[in-house]
Parts: sequence; structure tokens; C-alpha cells
Amino acid sequence: PTLGPKLWEVPIIIGVNWFILAYLTGVAFQKIPNDYYAAFLGATAMTAIDYILEPVAVSLDFWYWKFDIIPVGNYLGWFFIAYLIHLIFRKAKFEKQNPIALPLLLTLILFFTILNFTVVE
Repeated sequence: PTLGPKLWEVPIIIGVNWFILAYLTGVAFQKIPNDYYAAFLGATAMTAIDYILEPVAVSLDFWYWKFDIIPVGNYLGWFFIAYLIHLIFRKAKFEKQNPIALPLLLTLILFFTILNFTVVE
């Protein structure tokens, strides 16, 4: 309930989060000429961000994990879904230049890193 309204038992804000992270990481690696390598880098970045975000999310009661252990499958799932999203991002025809994408991405990473030291028990 902490994350608000749900669609099919998934908080809507989770979809918004995925969209934002995929866009920011997609723009960050858009100059990489190889689509598969760029998708790999984007998926790796998104999974790393999830690694930073998970302890904060648990501490703030966004969700919980059985036995308070974040399963490896969570990160594998993040990676593979993010990889597919990044491949779609690469193939989509729209303007991918955005001067604030990288600073915003770095700000999000810094924000959740700081929260790891302040709210995680």
C-alpha cells in the first residue's frame, strides 16, 4: 500500500520507475554504435541501480522479501527484462538526445546511495 494504486497487483509507480530508468539509461548509452552492447550496458546499469534501490525499498516498506533476503532471481529478472526494453529502445524511432538525462540518472544513483546510509538498518 505504500506505493499507491495498483494495476494487476503491481503498483503503477513501478511501471513509471521502469520507464524513467530505461529512458535515462538508454539515453546514457545511446552513442554506443552496437545495439546489443548498448542494451547490455543499459541493462547492467538498471540492475546496478536496483541493487542500490532494493535495501532502501525494503526499509521504507515499499515491498518485502521472504526471510529478508533479496533473491538473485530478482536481479536476473531485472537484467533480462531491462535488456529487452533497451533493445526496443534502440530500435524505436524518436529523438534520443537529452542533455539532462545523464545528470538526472547520476542524481538518482546518488540519492539512493545516500538513502542506503541513512534509512537502511
